[in-house]
Amino acid sequence: QKWRTAISMTLRDTLWNKISGVSVSVSWMDINDSSNNGVVTKTTRANGKVGLNLPKFNTNQVDGVVVSIDSISVDGYVYNEELNVEYGGVECPIFSNGCQSVIINKPEA
Repeated sequence: QKWRTAISMTLRDTLWNKISGVSVSVSWMDINDSSNNGVVTKTTRANGKVGLNLPKFNTNQVDGVVVSIDSISVDGYVYNEELNVEYGGVECPIFSNGCQSVIINKPEA
């Protein structure tokens, strides 16, 4: 049996305008086997949103993955991780200097 997860985010400028055409890359790594890893890259749509689907993981082999930002880039802007907002009760803004990665565990059976 397999499980899958995805990262969704909206990219905005300092005036809170949504930015299209931003290349977003996230790296992932198996929490139990660092040799099982990869990078997923996609570009934001006109509404500034991007969804990055990680590969399907074997339920019996992968208990969770660590996900972090590999790169965020678009002409005319500089990504500032300290402007990220808090998400889901995390004590610091996700993918900021204080919370550079997030662990996503496999769903409970």
